Amino acid sequence: MKKIQYKKDDYAYQMLPHTRKQVFGDVIKLHFSSMLWLGFVLFLFSLPFFIIDLLHDVYLAKILEEQVDVKENVSEVLGKIVAVNNIKASLEIILYVIFSIGFSGVQRILRQYAWEKNVYFKVDFGLGIKQNGMQTSTIFFVGGLGVAICTVSYNAAIQIQGWSSMLYYVPLCIFALFIVPLLVLTSICTPVYSNKLIGNLRIALAMYFKYPLKVLCLILCCGVLLAPQFVPVALVRFIGRTVLCFVAPFFCLGLDLVCYDMLDEVINRKLHPELVGIGTFPYN
Repeated sequence: MKKIQYKKDDYAYQMLPHTRKQVFGDVIKLHFSSMLWLGFVLFLFSLPFFIIDLLHDVYLAKILEEQVDVKENVSEVLGKIVAVNNIKASLEIILYVIFSIGFSGVQRILRQYAWEKNVYFKVDFGLGIKQNGMQTSTIFFVGGLGVAICTVSYNAAIQIQGWSSMLYYVPLCIFALFIVPLLVLTSICTPVYSNKLIGNLRIALAMYFKYPLKVLCLILCCGVLLAPQFVPVALVRFIGRTVLCFVAPFFCLGLDLVCYDMLDEVINRKLHPELVGIGTFPYN
C-alpha cells in the first residue's frame, strides 16, 4: 500500500508527524495514560521478581544473623551468600520467561503507536502474545540464562585470589558487549517482521555491525535504567524497580523508533519499502 504524501504547505501535513522524533512526541501527547497502563501491565508481570528479591533478602539476613550468633568464619559465610545468589539467579530464568509474555503484548501495542495505527488494547495485547510470545520468551530465556551464568562466574571470581580470577569476568564481557545487544535488537525486530527467530537474529546482527557504537550507546542507556536493582537497600530497590516499570514503555517506544530508523537503512529500503518511514508522513 502506497503511503499518502502531503505538500509542505498543506495544513494536514503540518499537523502530522514527519519524523520519528515527532512520532514520539505525538504518542506521548495522545496516549500518555495508555502508556502508564502499559507500565502497570509490566509491573504486574514483574511481581515475581519482587517476591524472589524479598525472599533473597530474608535468607541473606538469616545467614548474617547466624554468623553473628555462631561466629562462623568469613569464608563459610561468603560461601552461603554465593550459594543463595546463584540459586536466585537460576530461579529468575523462569521469571524472565513469565515477564516476556507481558512484554510481547506491550511491544505489539508500542509498535502500533509507533506506526500511528489504531490500538485496541485487549485485542492487540492478545495478538502480541499469540504472534510473538514464543520468540520473545526464547529471547528472554537466553537473556535470563546469560544473567545466571554471569552471576555464577562473578561469584566465583570474588572467591578466587590472583590473576586467574580475571578469567571469570570474560563471560560477563561477552554477555554485555555482544549477547545483550543482539537480544535487544532481536526483540525489537520480532513484532516488525514475520520471520522466524533466526531471521530476526540475522537482521539484528546486520544492525549491530553497521551501527556498533550507536547500538552500544542504547544498551548503555538500558543499563542506566536497570541500575536501581543493584542498590543494596531493599526499599530503594523496590521503589526504583516500580518506577522503572512505568518508565519502561516510554523508553521502549523511543528505543523502537531509533531502531526503526536503523532498520530502514539496513533492510527496509531493499526488502521492505512499505516499512520505510512508517508512522511518518513525508511531503512531495
